Amino acid sequence: MSNPSKDSILEAVDIVALIGQRVALTRKGKDYVGLCPFHPDHKPSMSVSPTKQIFKCWSCGAGGDAIKFVQLRDRVEFRDALESLARWAGLEFRRGNYDPRAARMREQLLSAHTWAAEHFHRNLAAGKTAREYAEKRGFDQETLERHRIGFALDAWDDLLRAAAASGIPNDILQQSGLIAVSANGNR
Repeated sequence: MSNPSKDSILEAVDIVALIGQRVALTRKGKDYVGLCPFHPDHKPSMSVSPTKQIFKCWSCGAGGDAIKFVQLRDRVEFRDALESLARWAGLEFRRGNYDPRAARMREQLLSAHTWAAEHFHRNLAAGKTAREYAEKRGFDQETLERHRIGFALDAWDDLLRAAAASGIPNDILQQSGLIAVSANGNR
């Protein structure tokens, strides 16, 4: 049996019951209010929404879903909070084995995508024609920068050459989906 998903765990948890174990909650309209356990609170500043399944302290700013509440309450990381909630909801949750090679590969793939996005953004910044085209399409400079919009040069090997110059191996590019190998073995 596989582990329950984050969404299925959140669906199985009643946030009012969860928070009510720690905080005396009073119904106020469709929501509940209580003293926030995350700061010295003298009048109810935390509200809990059973329909949205979220909490929010209007004084200290703490807020989120049941997972975030457990993270703050128990001072634990996301995965530990998820496991705790699964147990609380009566769901089976098994910890998977941590594979450092898989984690390292994932990090390399994410880094390759970040590098490629920056490469394409530099292409746009360096290409007058591409910038003019983007401006004609309604993109101002702020939008281009904020969303890191880029441009692929009309050269099939542009990304390969730039990656080689940056020391990024072809197999990482291929595994990340940034390049593909043709039927005759060319990249």
